[in-house]
Amino acid sequence: MKKSKSYKNIIIKTTAAFLSFYFVMMAVITCVHADNVRKNMRYKTQFEINKMEEILDDATNYSYYKSINSFPENTTESYEVFKLYQKLESVMINLAGENIYIRLTIYDNNNNIIAKSGNVLFFSGNYGYSHNKCIPLNEFMSRDEINELFSINNLWALETIQITGYDYDKYVIPEKIKVFDDKHDDNLYKEKIFNIKDNEGLIKTEYIKDYTTLYFERTDDNGPITDSMSKRYSYCDELARPSLEYWQTEGTFLNKQKKDNIIKGEYGYVLGKSLCYINYGYVYYPLEVALPQLIPIYILCFIFVLLLIFILSNKMVRVFYKQQKLEQNRKDLTNAIAYELKTPLGIIRSYSEGLKENINIDKKDYYLDVIVDETEKMDKMVIEMLNLSKLEANAYELKLETFSLVELTQKEIDKHKSLYNHKGLNIIFNYDNNHEVKADKKGFEYVISNFISNALKHTPNEMNIIINIENSNNKIVFSIENQGDKISEEKLPRIWDSFYKAVESRERKDGGTGLGLTIAKNYLVLHKAQYGCENTENGVKFWFKI
Repeated sequence: MKKSKSYKNIIIKTTAAFLSFYFVMMAVITCVHADNVRKNMRYKTQFEINKMEEILDDATNYSYYKSINSFPENTTESYEVFKLYQKLESVMINLAGENIYIRLTIYDNNNNIIAKSGNVLFFSGNYGYSHNKCIPLNEFMSRDEINELFSINNLWALETIQITGYDYDKYVIPEKIKVFDDKHDDNLYKEKIFNIKDNEGLIKTEYIKDYTTLYFERTDDNGPITDSMSKRYSYCDELARPSLEYWQTEGTFLNKQKKDNIIKGEYGYVLGKSLCYINYGYVYYPLEVALPQLIPIYILCFIFVLLLIFILSNKMVRVFYKQQKLEQNRKDLTNAIAYELKTPLGIIRSYSEGLKENINIDKKDYYLDVIVDETEKMDKMVIEMLNLSKLEANAYELKLETFSLVELTQKEIDKHKSLYNHKGLNIIFNYDNNHEVKADKKGFEYVISNFISNALKHTPNEMNIIINIENSNNKIVFSIENQGDKISEEKLPRIWDSFYKAVESRERKDGGTGLGLTIAKNYLVLHKAQYGCENTENGVKFWFKI
C-alpha cells in the first residue's frame, strides 16, 4: 500500500511539473505568435485603408469621365453608387478573409450617407453594365431574414435571382426577391416580399433574372451570418463614431487628408453632390487566428510531454524503488553483520575473561586457539566487506590477463582436496581444451573458489560434483552442479544478496554463505559476464558465460 502511494505521488508530481512547464511554454508561444499575427493584421488593414483613398479618386474620375461623355449617355446615377458600394465591399471582403472586421461609410459634404459597407446584393439592370444596380440588404432585412433567404455556401456566391423593385437614385428599393435553384433556373427556391410604403413617384421595375453577386458580413467561407459577427461589425461603428462626430462638428476639408478614422476626398461629385469623406472603424482578434494555427503544435508538444512524463516517471519510480531496496539491503546488511559478529565477539569475550580469571588453566592453549580462529573469521569478513564495497562502488580496477580457465579450475579443485576427500565426494571435471580467457585472474579465482566451496558444503557425503567447461556460441561456459537438496524457486533470485542465507538460516545449523556469492556476482558483472543459478534434476547448478 505504501509503495503504491509513493508510486502515485511520483506520477502526480512529475505530471504536475511537466504540465505546468507545457502550459507556460504554450502560453509564451501563443503570445509571441499572436503578436506576430496582430502585426500582420495591422499591416493588412493599413494597406486596405490606404486603398480607400483610391475609392475617392475613382469616384472623382468617374465624374470627370462622365462630363466628357466617356460613358454612354443612358448611364444612370445609381451606377455611381453601385461602383462605390462595390469598392467598399471589396475592402471589407479582403479583410474578412483575415478575420478583420471593418465598417466603411462614405458621406457627402452635407454629412449624408452615400454608401456603406455591409450585406449588399449586386445585379445587372435591364440595359447592360451601365445600369448595374445594388440593394443594401441591411436597410430592408434583418440578419435572420438574410440568412433565411440566401442559403449560401461561399463568401462570393452566385445565385439566380429575380428582383422586382423601385429604381431609386442611390439603389433599388426591393418589393420582391425570388431566389431560384442554381442548377434549375425555373425552380423557385425561396421568395421574400417587402412592404414598401414610401414609393410615391417611383417607377416599379421588374429586372431580368440574372446571376447575382452577394456580399455578406462574414469572416469565414461557410455558414450564416452569426450574432457575434453582427455585434463585431456594430462595434466597428462605435469605434468610428467619435472621429465622425469630431469631423462633422470641427473638421475643415480644405485638402485631402487622413486623420484618425477619416479619409477626406479633395473634390468630386456623386449624385450631383460633392464627395467629402470616408469614415471607418475596424477591429481584429489575433488570438482567433493564432490559436487554430497553433493546434498542431499544441498536440505534438502535448504528446511529447506525455512521453516525457511516462519515461521520466518510470525512471524515477525505478530509482525510488532501487533506493528503497538499497535502504532495505543496508538495514539487512547491518542486522546481518551485527548477527555475524555477535557470536565470535561473545566467544572471544567469554574466553578472554576465562583466561583473565585463570579458569581452566589446563585449557589455556585451547582458549587461545578459539580466540585466534574467531578473530581470523572476523578479519576475513571485514576484508570481504571492504572488497564488496569497492566492487559495488565500481572502484575496483580490473587487471586483465590471458590465462587458462581449465588450469585455474584445476588449481582450485586441488585446494579443496582435503574437504572433498573427507566427505567422500567424487568430483567429475569435463573439458575439451584449455579455454583461455582474457580477464582479471584474481577475480575469477574468487568466483570459481566460491562456487566449488559452496558445492562441497551442500553436497551430501558420497555424492558427485560435476564441473564442465565448454564452448557455446563463441562463449566459454563454466558450470558446476552438485547433487543434493534443491533451492526453493522463490529464493533462487535472492541467493546473490549479501548475507541472505545467513539471515534466512539463523535457525539452521549449517550457517550461511555470507558475502561470497555477492562478491562473485560483482566480479562477473564487472566482466559483463552472464551468470545464474538453477535447480537441476539431481541438485543445483551454478554457471557463468564469458
